Amino acid sequence: MPDPSPRKDEVHVIREVHLNYSQDRPVQAPLTDSETAAAFLRGVVSDTTREHAVAIYLDAKNRPLGWRTVSIGTDVSAPVKPLLVLQPAVLLGANAMIFAHNHPSGDLEPSPEDRSLAETLCQACKLLGLRLLDNLIWTELESTSYGPYAR
Repeated sequence: MPDPSPRKDEVHVIREVHLNYSQDRPVQAPLTDSETAAAFLRGVVSDTTREHAVAIYLDAKNRPLGWRTVSIGTDVSAPVKPLLVLQPAVLLGANAMIFAHNHPSGDLEPSPEDRSLAETLCQACKLLGLRLLDNLIWTELESTSYGPYAR
């Protein structure tokens, strides 16, 4: 009979995703504009030396249901797989979403890759019936919105 205990030289990676389905969570204020969303993001992402791609999932009144760091990259990029952005939205039953990423350089200008991803997310949100309220780039001091949006 084989020994079920792992060998000492084996490495096991366990990926954990926690989404709160409980109705007991406190109700948060709605994210009404880009500046409010950027302030929220500054509160949840403290590492400003690397690019972070974050999705915020919202209810019908634009109140956060949850958020997820989809990717953490380098000082100049963070690769994003659209499936990983949208999957939690479906699981949470979100009505809307804000997609954002920071630019450690301080430059708020969206790259061609940023614009291409925004277009892909917009099309995917439309197919899912999910409102994409904003594509946002934020820095420590400023933020900017760029389209398109699935409203």
